[in-house]
Amino acid sequence: MARDKKITESEWGVMDALWQRPGSTTAEVAEALADTGWNRNTVHTFLTRLEGKGYVHAGAGGAPHRYYPSAAREDCVRAETEGFVQRVFRGSAGQLVRTFLRDERLSEDEVAELRALLDSAGRRGEGDAQE
Repeated sequence: MARDKKITESEWGVMDALWQRPGSTTAEVAEALADTGWNRNTVHTFLTRLEGKGYVHAGAGGAPHRYYPSAAREDCVRAETEGFVQRVFRGSAGQLVRTFLRDERLSEDEVAELRALLDSAGRRGEGDAQE
């Protein structure tokens, strides 16, 4: 099934639990999310919705069902980020970065990492211009 539907904030919590512990039962996911106050029925509802959206699948076998993520966390983060940049910044990743840098305090390590990423992106852009 195509994963064209968004993951809600609550569903992200369920997905995080499964990415950390693939093959968990409903009870195990509920236990991992105990701080939410959700009971097993609520967690099962989220798992069913995620399965319908194509993000989760139940393993073959008997009861209780074991659930596995059908999508890598990185892929979901990338899709969510792209959607956010399109919605909020009209597709401008540069505007997102400018807004973030104006409003957030960064450690020296974070600044160095961002510089390296920007340098790398600039080098890729130079290669594109030469072709």
